[in-house]
Amino acid sequence: MIGDSAGFNTTSDNSLFIRSKAGFSNVKGNVNTFIGYQSGYSAVADSNTFVGYQAGYITTTGKGNTFLGATSGRNNTTGSHNTFVGNGAGPTNSSSDDNVYIGYNTGSHDDGSSNTFLGSNADAVTPGLANATAIGSGGQSSH
Repeated sequence: MIGDSAGFNTTSDNSLFIRSKAGFSNVKGNVNTFIGYQSGYSAVADSNTFVGYQAGYITTTGKGNTFLGATSGRNNTTGSHNTFVGNGAGPTNSSSDDNVYIGYNTGSHDDGSSNTFLGSNADAVTPGLANATAIGSGGQSSH
C-alpha cells in the first residue's frame, strides 16, 4: 500500500493499492489492484483491477472487473466480469455483467449485460439491451 490512506481499512490478502485512498474501504476483497486516487474506494469484492482517478469508485460486491481510465466504471456497484477501457467508460453501469466498453465515455446510457461497444461515445439506443454491439465513434446499437 502506497499513498495516504491507501487500503486504509483492509484486512485482505494479495492486493496492491497505490495512490491516496485507493482501496480505502476494501475490508475483505482479495487479489485486487487499485492504482489512482480513490480507485476502488468502496470495493470489497475479489479480483478487480482499477487504474485511474476514481476508477471503480463505488464498486462494492462486483468482482472480476477491469476498469482502466479516469472514472471508468465509477458507478458500478455489483456488476461483475466487465472490461471498461477509456476515460469515463461505463459511467452508468451499476449492476450489469459481462460488458466490454472501449473508448471515451462508451456505454454512457447502457444498463444491459453482455454488450460490446467500441469507439468514443459508442452506446445503446435503448437502455437494458443484452448481447448488443456498437462500433465506431458515436456508434449506437438498437438490437
